[in-house]
Amino acid sequence: MFYVAMKILRNEHNAEDAVHKAFLSILENLDKISNVECPKTQSYIVIIVERKAIDIIRTNTKIININFDETIGGIEIPLPCENEVADAMVKLQRDMIMGLKEELELKEVKVFI
Repeated sequence: MFYVAMKILRNEHNAEDAVHKAFLSILENLDKISNVECPKTQSYIVIIVERKAIDIIRTNTKIININFDETIGGIEIPLPCENEVADAMVKLQRDMIMGLKEELELKEVKVFI
């Protein structure tokens, strides 16, 4: 059980926590286990340890939100406005289509925006 948890978590303390939580979960469902040496029981235990390890990863994962309207480290980060980005995309599309026109010798190209 510890080996499976270590393989996922790569941290001894978290792996011990995963094994502990898996034991608690197994004890809660002990009535469902009929034969301890059955391969199905071993698979059941491995799956529980894997899921407990993944739960630990989820709880330890932090989501960081950065507000780009503010300054970061005293440096103001300018963001292009939506119109500038849209204009740049349209220009890029036109350039690409014109490149195709030259390659394929098209007579007329229509761009829908």
